[in-house]
Amino acid sequence: TTANAALGAGVLAYPIAFQGAGLAGGSLLLLGFATTASVGLGAVFQCMSAARRLDPRVRDYTKMVGAAYGTTAEALVTVLIVLYVFGACWGYLVLLSDTLGPLVRKVAPAVDESLVRILLQCGSTAVCIGLCSLRSINTLKYSSALAVAAVLTTVVMLVRNYAAHPCTAGDCATAAGPTVWCPSGECSGWCTAEQLAAAPTNCPGGTRGVALWPSGAEPFLGALPLVAFALQC
Repeated sequence: TTANAALGAGVLAYPIAFQGAGLAGGSLLLLGFATTASVGLGAVFQCMSAARRLDPRVRDYTKMVGAAYGTTAEALVTVLIVLYVFGACWGYLVLLSDTLGPLVRKVAPAVDESLVRILLQCGSTAVCIGLCSLRSINTLKYSSALAVAAVLTTVVMLVRNYAAHPCTAGDCATAAGPTVWCPSGECSGWCTAEQLAAAPTNCPGGTRGVALWPSGAEPFLGALPLVAFALQC
Protein backbone atom coordinates (compact mmCIF):
# COMPACT_ATOMS: atom_id res chain seq x y z
CA THR A 1 0.00 0.00 0.00
CA THR A 2 2.69 2.49 0.97
CA ALA A 3 4.90 1.56 -2.01
CA ASN A 4 1.99 2.03 -4.40
CA ALA A 5 1.21 5.42 -2.89
CA ALA A 6 4.86 6.55 -2.99
CA LEU A 7 5.18 5.63 -6.67
CA GLY A 8 1.86 7.23 -7.59
CA ALA A 9 0.48 10.54 -6.42
CA GLY A 10 2.89 10.43 -3.47
CA VAL A 11 5.77 11.42 -5.75
CA LEU A 12 4.40 14.96 -5.59
CA ALA A 13 2.29 14.85 -2.42
CA TYR A 14 4.67 13.27 0.09
CA PRO A 15 7.47 15.89 -0.03
CA ILE A 16 5.01 18.68 0.81
CA ALA A 17 3.29 16.53 3.44
CA PHE A 18 6.56 15.67 5.19
CA GLN A 19 7.67 19.30 5.01
CA GLY A 20 4.59 20.31 6.99
CA ALA A 21 4.27 17.33 9.34
CA GLY A 22 7.99 16.68 9.85
CA LEU A 23 9.88 13.44 9.35
CA ALA A 24 8.48 11.72 12.44
CA GLY A 25 5.01 13.25 12.16
CA GLY A 26 4.75 12.43 8.47
CA SER A 27 5.92 8.87 9.06
CA LEU A 28 3.33 8.40 11.80
CA LEU A 29 0.64 9.82 9.52
CA LEU A 30 1.64 7.49 6.71
CA LEU A 31 1.76 4.48 9.04
CA GLY A 32 -1.61 5.34 10.57
CA PHE A 33 -3.37 5.79 7.22
CA ALA A 34 -1.75 2.66 5.74
CA THR A 35 -2.73 0.58 8.78
CA THR A 36 -6.30 1.87 8.66
CA ALA A 37 -6.52 1.11 4.94
CA SER A 38 -5.12 -2.41 5.37
CA VAL A 39 -7.40 -3.26 8.30
CA GLY A 40 -10.41 -1.85 6.47
CA LEU A 41 -9.58 -3.82 3.32
CA GLY A 42 -9.23 -7.03 5.32
CA ALA A 43 -12.60 -6.43 6.97
CA VAL A 44 -14.24 -5.84 3.59
CA PHE A 45 -12.81 -9.12 2.25
CA GLN A 46 -14.14 -11.05 5.24
CA CYS A 47 -17.57 -9.45 4.96
CA MET A 48 -17.66 -10.15 1.21
CA SER A 49 -16.83 -13.82 1.78
CA ALA A 50 -19.58 -14.13 4.39
CA ALA A 51 -22.11 -12.34 2.16
CA ARG A 52 -21.33 -14.55 -0.83
CA ARG A 53 -21.84 -17.68 1.26
CA LEU A 54 -25.34 -16.43 2.09
CA ASP A 55 -26.13 -15.07 -1.38
CA PRO A 56 -23.96 -15.99 -4.41
CA ARG A 57 -25.36 -12.98 -6.31
CA VAL A 58 -23.30 -10.62 -4.17
CA ARG A 59 -20.39 -9.67 -6.42
CA ASP A 60 -19.32 -6.17 -5.35
CA TYR A 61 -19.20 -3.85 -2.35
CA THR A 62 -22.54 -2.12 -3.02
CA LYS A 63 -24.36 -5.46 -3.31
CA MET A 64 -22.78 -6.54 -0.04
CA VAL A 65 -24.09 -3.41 1.67
CA GLY A 66 -27.51 -4.03 0.10
CA ALA A 67 -27.58 -7.58 1.40
CA ALA A 68 -26.77 -6.38 4.91
CA TYR A 69 -28.73 -3.11 5.20
CA GLY A 70 -31.23 -3.00 2.34
CA THR A 71 -31.63 -1.27 -1.00
CA THR A 72 -31.67 2.25 0.47
CA ALA A 73 -28.21 1.77 1.99
CA GLU A 74 -27.01 0.23 -1.30
CA ALA A 75 -28.16 3.29 -3.25
CA LEU A 76 -26.56 5.64 -0.71
CA VAL A 77 -23.20 3.82 -0.88
CA THR A 78 -23.34 3.87 -4.69
CA VAL A 79 -23.79 7.66 -4.64
CA LEU A 80 -20.93 8.05 -2.15
CA ILE A 81 -18.61 5.92 -4.31
CA VAL A 82 -19.46 8.00 -7.39
CA LEU A 83 -18.75 11.22 -5.50
CA TYR A 84 -15.51 9.78 -4.10
CA VAL A 85 -14.24 8.71 -7.53
CA PHE A 86 -15.35 12.01 -9.08
CA GLY A 87 -13.49 13.98 -6.40
CA ALA A 88 -10.32 11.94 -6.86
CA CYS A 89 -10.42 12.32 -10.64
CA TRP A 90 -11.07 16.04 -10.37
CA GLY A 91 -8.18 16.39 -7.96
CA TYR A 92 -5.91 14.78 -10.53
CA LEU A 93 -7.15 17.18 -13.21
CA VAL A 94 -6.37 20.17 -10.98
CA LEU A 95 -2.93 18.72 -10.17
CA LEU A 96 -2.29 18.14 -13.87
CA SER A 97 -3.23 21.70 -14.78
CA ASP A 98 -1.02 23.06 -11.99
CA THR A 99 1.90 20.94 -13.23
CA LEU A 100 1.57 21.53 -16.97
CA GLY A 101 0.36 25.14 -16.71
CA PRO A 102 3.81 26.71 -16.19
CA LEU A 103 5.23 24.67 -19.08
CA VAL A 104 2.50 25.84 -21.43
CA ARG A 105 2.95 29.46 -20.34
CA LYS A 106 6.65 29.28 -21.11
CA VAL A 107 5.81 28.27 -24.67
CA ALA A 108 2.94 30.78 -24.98
CA PRO A 109 3.46 33.51 -22.33
CA ALA A 110 0.75 35.73 -23.78
CA VAL A 111 -2.00 33.23 -23.06
CA ASP A 112 -4.05 33.92 -19.94
CA GLU A 113 -3.25 31.62 -17.01
CA SER A 114 -6.91 30.87 -16.25
CA LEU A 115 -7.52 29.96 -19.88
CA VAL A 116 -4.54 27.60 -19.86
CA ARG A 117 -5.85 25.83 -16.76
CA ILE A 118 -9.33 25.47 -18.25
CA LEU A 119 -8.01 24.11 -21.55
CA LEU A 120 -5.74 21.62 -19.79
CA GLN A 121 -8.55 20.38 -17.57
CA CYS A 122 -10.98 20.09 -20.48
CA GLY A 123 -8.39 18.30 -22.62
CA SER A 124 -7.55 15.88 -19.82
CA THR A 125 -11.26 15.23 -19.28
CA ALA A 126 -11.67 14.37 -22.96
CA VAL A 127 -8.77 11.90 -22.75
CA CYS A 128 -10.28 10.27 -19.64
CA ILE A 129 -13.66 9.93 -21.34
CA GLY A 130 -11.98 8.29 -24.31
CA LEU A 131 -10.16 5.81 -22.06
CA CYS A 132 -13.39 5.01 -20.22
CA SER A 133 -15.12 4.27 -23.53
CA LEU A 134 -12.77 1.47 -24.57
CA ARG A 135 -14.46 -1.87 -25.22
CA SER A 136 -11.81 -3.98 -23.51
CA ILE A 137 -9.96 -3.19 -20.30
CA ASN A 138 -6.89 -4.89 -21.78
CA THR A 139 -6.46 -1.87 -24.05
CA LEU A 140 -5.57 0.20 -21.02
CA LYS A 141 -2.21 -1.56 -20.84
CA TYR A 142 -0.78 0.99 -23.26
CA SER A 143 -1.90 4.02 -21.24
CA SER A 144 -0.77 2.24 -18.05
CA ALA A 145 2.69 1.69 -19.53
CA LEU A 146 2.82 5.38 -20.46
CA ALA A 147 1.81 6.34 -16.91
CA VAL A 148 4.50 4.13 -15.37
CA ALA A 149 7.08 5.64 -17.72
CA ALA A 150 5.95 9.14 -16.69
CA VAL A 151 6.28 8.31 -12.99
CA LEU A 152 9.74 6.83 -13.49
CA THR A 153 10.77 9.91 -15.46
CA THR A 154 9.55 12.16 -12.65
CA VAL A 155 11.47 10.15 -10.04
CA VAL A 156 14.66 10.24 -12.14
CA MET A 157 14.33 14.02 -12.63
CA LEU A 158 13.80 14.59 -8.90
CA VAL A 159 16.85 12.48 -7.97
CA ARG A 160 18.93 14.17 -10.66
CA ASN A 161 17.87 17.63 -9.50
CA TYR A 162 18.75 16.75 -5.90
CA ALA A 163 22.15 15.44 -6.97
CA ALA A 164 22.85 18.57 -9.01
CA HIS A 165 21.47 21.06 -6.45
CA PRO A 166 21.60 19.53 -2.97
CA CYS A 167 19.95 21.32 -0.07
CA THR A 168 22.45 23.39 1.88
CA ALA A 169 22.03 25.82 4.73
CA GLY A 170 21.89 29.41 3.55
CA ASP A 171 20.32 28.79 0.17
CA CYS A 172 17.22 30.69 1.21
CA ALA A 173 19.12 33.99 1.03
CA THR A 174 19.34 36.04 -2.15
CA ALA A 175 21.82 38.62 -3.35
CA ALA A 176 19.57 41.25 -1.79
CA GLY A 177 20.25 39.85 1.66
CA PRO A 178 18.75 37.37 4.11
CA THR A 179 15.65 39.49 4.75
CA VAL A 180 14.40 38.97 1.19
CA TRP A 181 12.65 35.68 0.55
CA CYS A 182 14.01 34.18 -2.63
CA PRO A 183 11.70 33.68 -5.62
CA SER A 184 9.89 30.43 -6.15
CA GLY A 185 12.03 27.73 -7.67
CA GLU A 186 15.37 29.44 -6.97
CA CYS A 187 16.06 28.04 -3.51
CA SER A 188 16.59 24.48 -2.39
CA GLY A 189 17.86 24.77 1.18
CA TRP A 190 17.07 26.47 4.45
CA CYS A 191 18.28 29.30 6.66
CA THR A 192 21.44 29.67 8.65
CA ALA A 193 21.19 30.75 12.29
CA GLU A 194 22.12 34.31 11.28
CA GLN A 195 19.41 34.46 8.64
CA LEU A 196 16.83 33.08 11.03
CA ALA A 197 17.71 35.75 13.59
CA ALA A 198 17.58 38.50 10.95
CA ALA A 199 14.26 37.46 9.41
CA PRO A 200 12.38 34.73 11.32
CA THR A 201 9.26 34.99 9.15
CA ASN A 202 11.30 34.30 6.01
CA CYS A 203 12.65 31.03 7.39
CA PRO A 204 9.63 28.77 8.02
CA GLY A 205 11.90 25.73 7.80
CA GLY A 206 14.18 26.99 10.54
CA THR A 207 17.82 26.00 10.41
CA ARG A 208 17.43 22.24 10.04
CA GLY A 209 15.54 21.84 6.76
CA VAL A 210 12.70 19.37 7.26
CA ALA A 211 12.03 19.23 11.00
CA LEU A 212 11.47 16.06 12.98
CA TRP A 213 8.07 17.19 14.28
CA PRO A 214 5.53 19.70 12.92
CA SER A 215 5.93 23.29 14.00
CA GLY A 216 2.24 23.56 14.85
CA ALA A 217 -1.26 22.17 14.33
CA GLU A 218 -1.87 23.98 11.04
CA PRO A 219 0.98 22.42 9.00
CA PHE A 220 0.22 19.01 10.51
CA LEU A 221 -3.45 19.23 9.57
CA GLY A 222 -2.43 20.45 6.12
CA ALA A 223 -0.45 17.24 5.62
CA LEU A 224 -3.45 15.00 6.40
CA PRO A 225 -5.27 15.33 3.04
CA LEU A 226 -2.00 15.02 1.11
CA VAL A 227 -1.14 11.66 2.69
CA ALA A 228 -4.73 10.44 2.31
CA PHE A 229 -4.77 11.58 -1.32
CA ALA A 230 -1.59 9.65 -2.11
CA LEU A 231 -2.88 6.47 -0.47
CA GLN A 232 -6.26 6.44 -2.17
CA CYS A 233 -4.92 7.16 -5.69
